[in-house]
Amino acid sequence: MFNSIIETESVEHVPQSSPPWVWVGFVFAGAFFLIGVTMVLLRVDEATFQVILVPIALAGWIYWLVCIHRIHKILNELTANRYPYTPGEAAAKHLIPFYNLVWLFKWPTELSNYLNRKGRVQIISGGVIGTMLLLSLLLRWVDGAVGMATLFGVTMYISAKVKKHVTALKGVTPDQLPPLPDPRILAGRLRILLLRLRRLSKASEPDIVSVWEERDERSFSQQNADYSGRSFGFRSDVRWLRTNKANPEETNADQKSRSSTVSTGWRRSKGTN
Repeated sequence: MFNSIIETESVEHVPQSSPPWVWVGFVFAGAFFLIGVTMVLLRVDEATFQVILVPIALAGWIYWLVCIHRIHKILNELTANRYPYTPGEAAAKHLIPFYNLVWLFKWPTELSNYLNRKGRVQIISGGVIGTMLLLSLLLRWVDGAVGMATLFGVTMYISAKVKKHVTALKGVTPDQLPPLPDPRILAGRLRILLLRLRRLSKASEPDIVSVWEERDERSFSQQNADYSGRSFGFRSDVRWLRTNKANPEETNADQKSRSSTVSTGWRRSKGTN
């Protein structure tokens, strides 16, 4: 038999059983209190006092065991009967003398560890729950109504945590989701956003075609200027050669100097081309 649920337990299943009506226990506690006060005011003898109040206390105690049985039934349905304590075991061990004092701490510890391990809800430690349950039993000897109210108050806290755990397991149903937004509103906002982006792009970005046209025109003008310069130098050299032939009086030194200049210009224009 398992003493605790191991971490590799199967996937939880949504339980079919509903949480117990713990609030009914406060009806027993209220009835116990009202009848007790009335009998004290009427000065009823102790024998009659016990005959009336003891059945109320006993009925409240039995109903508390029913609540414990239902809570553990839900836990067994959650784990596909892998929970270490069966519903009957959880309720019946409270009837064992002396051991019931230990049992007040044992099953709350297992329940607290299970819920905290799953992480869907957070619950106080089982030791604190057991201490409060033991305190409620001790208060029963002082004031039966207060002890019974404390007992069902702790049980209501446990039941609420188990119920919250089951609700988180079920998840969010479609009827709990918010309504879908109107598509016409989204379409209108999207249209406005696109218009703003178009205006922003026109104001901040230059015309790409104009930029490329301007760039090509500058490049073409520069190429023409370079070509014109080279052509002018070549034409000037040819013109000098023709003039030199027509002027025979020029000295040989001047002709050699002019010839070297012409050849240099010729090579420079040829290399540039």
